[in-house]
Amino acid sequence: MPASFKLFTGTYLFLNNFLVMD
Repeated sequence: MPASFKLFTGTYLFLNNFLVMD
């Protein structure tokens, strides 16, 4: 798994969680 893909997934999950909590 490419590091860039992991970074993208991590960022997506972080933003998704942030939006849900907001």
